[in-house]
Amino acid sequence: MKRAKLKAMLAYLLILSIVGSALAYNKMTERRLNSVHTVIKEKFSNIEKQIEKKFPQYEYEVISGYRTKEHQDWLYRNGKTPAKGGNSFHNYGLAIDVVPFKNGKPVWNDNYFWKEHAKIVRDNGLNSGYFWRKRDSPHVDVSNKYSIKQAKKDYANGGFREVFLNVKAIMGNGKSDKSYNAENSNKPRKNKNCVCD
Repeated sequence: MKRAKLKAMLAYLLILSIVGSALAYNKMTERRLNSVHTVIKEKFSNIEKQIEKKFPQYEYEVISGYRTKEHQDWLYRNGKTPAKGGNSFHNYGLAIDVVPFKNGKPVWNDNYFWKEHAKIVRDNGLNSGYFWRKRDSPHVDVSNKYSIKQAKKDYANGGFREVFLNVKAIMGNGKSDKSYNAENSNKPRKNKNCVCD
């Protein structure tokens, strides 16, 4: 009887740790998604549903969203990214990096996953770094319809507000979002907990 209780208690603790781990990942993903443009967030929701249906063995998580230019420069100096601060869609809240997790560990080497992921991303109107000459499979951005040059210009002319309004017009319904409120916006924030590469 004692042995059965011990087994039941261990099983309960195992389930509790798995659920707790999944909730922690989901909270970080949600936080990172809140640091990027709503177009990315909305499209990610569709992408995530399709990924989870096709790859139920994985937890699909966002590992990076908005990055400050200073953080981007630090990543560049340390050889973690090819783009300097100001030259990445992450700096404008227009990119995320994603990765599948299995048993709490990132899965980087599932080539079939990355190929299918890239197709799903493209089918949802975003760009995947999988298709780049120097492949960056986890990277997802808006570069198929909006350039970094345009992001810089818009940012210089009106900050995140101008960038976000123009991306919404291009990627959204084709109309500028006049109801945008800078106080309550999805304005990117410094993410001190970035675990991106």
